[in-house]
Amino acid sequence: MLDRPIATTVLVFAILLLGGLSLRRLPPALWPEWRVPDLVVTTRLASAPAEDVERKITEPLEPLIAGVPGVDRIESVSAHGVSRTMVSFVWGTDMDLAYLELRKRLDEGRSLLPPTASRPSVQPPPDPSANVALIAVQIPESAGDALQESFRWADGVLARRLEAEPGIARAVLAGGLRRDVEVLVSERAMRRLGLTLEQVIGGLNGLGQGRPIGQLEASGFRYSVRLEQTERRLEDLERRIVDADALGSPVRLGEVAEVSLRAHDLPPVTLLDGRRVALVEVFKTRDSGTLEASRQLHRVLDELADRHPDVRAEVVREQAGKTRALLDELLWTLAAGAGLAILVLAAFLKDGASPIGIGLAIPVSLAMTFVLLDLAGIPLTVLSLFGLVLGAGLLLDNAIVVMENVSRLRRDGHSAREAARRGVREVRTPVIASTLTTLAVFLPLWLVGGYHGALFKDLVVSLGVSLTASLFTALVVLPAFLARFARARGVVAAA
Repeated sequence: MLDRPIATTVLVFAILLLGGLSLRRLPPALWPEWRVPDLVVTTRLASAPAEDVERKITEPLEPLIAGVPGVDRIESVSAHGVSRTMVSFVWGTDMDLAYLELRKRLDEGRSLLPPTASRPSVQPPPDPSANVALIAVQIPESAGDALQESFRWADGVLARRLEAEPGIARAVLAGGLRRDVEVLVSERAMRRLGLTLEQVIGGLNGLGQGRPIGQLEASGFRYSVRLEQTERRLEDLERRIVDADALGSPVRLGEVAEVSLRAHDLPPVTLLDGRRVALVEVFKTRDSGTLEASRQLHRVLDELADRHPDVRAEVVREQAGKTRALLDELLWTLAAGAGLAILVLAAFLKDGASPIGIGLAIPVSLAMTFVLLDLAGIPLTVLSLFGLVLGAGLLLDNAIVVMENVSRLRRDGHSAREAARRGVREVRTPVIASTLTTLAVFLPLWLVGGYHGALFKDLVVSLGVSLTASLFTALVVLPAFLARFARARGVVAAA
């Protein structure tokens, strides 16, 4: 590159331009995105004590789960009416295939569970980083029952609209008011009709889920037919048959129980301007960034504000602001550290080209780093930026060695071009060896498996990429600059 100064200049400007574009393209996030290889199996057995849940649900399911390929550890908790099993897989397991295999094993073992038990559900564990915002919904008092209307609008309008956005996984009501169907069973009526509480509960199981009644074949295709059992009114629920009495006559729920609607406050209770509001928690998808989901969220809120000006939907907690503030602080720390390094070198190096050369090496190295991170798909996280901050001082090591050797040759009377050529050739091997040695120190973090390896991957990659970029800058870009700058300025240091 010493013989092509124009090409070198164009290359530097291209690197800086691409670095700026890549910095804008890098998806910012607080922490790296990784998928923990865990699944949670939840099975319910209504009103059953913990001992029965363990004996009838947990113990039959554990051997089925243990037979799934890739299972590393199983932890079960049996509580009143519910069994939860945390299934941990070996790190690196294809979780999509693991989910399908686990779902298949559980469906095949459904006959081992009591008929009144629910179908085991398989879900990933909650991801705290997926919670991007908390929205408070408030409707004016003139709307009648303001809290109930706020809850209804938040559930029927806001939550449904948010879940239609590609970057938002779900919107869940976390506060406000919820109406539940309350069934108060009369012990006297059960004794009179010869029924037990388990029979009544068994008659209510599967409510709203439907049940298969057969198959239908048409035009070479086979269709499963289900009978929907959804009662939309209290009167329909009271007429639901739960069992038969001693004479074989059907017994309806209304004959043994009192059915009513009951309103429940959902914690936490939040006050906005002194008035209670309904809360909506917003969760992003796994492949969406926090800031991208936040932009989608605010776009939906602006759209709904135009359509429903009487409804107040306000973001009371948002993860994007904290993420952006922390990343901006780390970027500022990186820039300040690079500036201080240049000032320190300017105070100690007497060659006039040295501070300018260092000032060129840092932004070019960082720009190349952002380009390589973008190509590698590494997001801009706390750990990746920490790797850049950690490597900010290391970025200068190669440039200082090359620059000092070139300056020594200039003091010995060599021309600027010859000093740059010989200076790079003399220190090329030790500079490359020093960079590889530094990379080798951090290589064990890359080889660490499991959770810790995934956590430090971005840090190791960003640090390795930045050191590689600094090596390229010191051996290719900086010598061309020193030869051109020294010759143009006529810099000849006194021996």
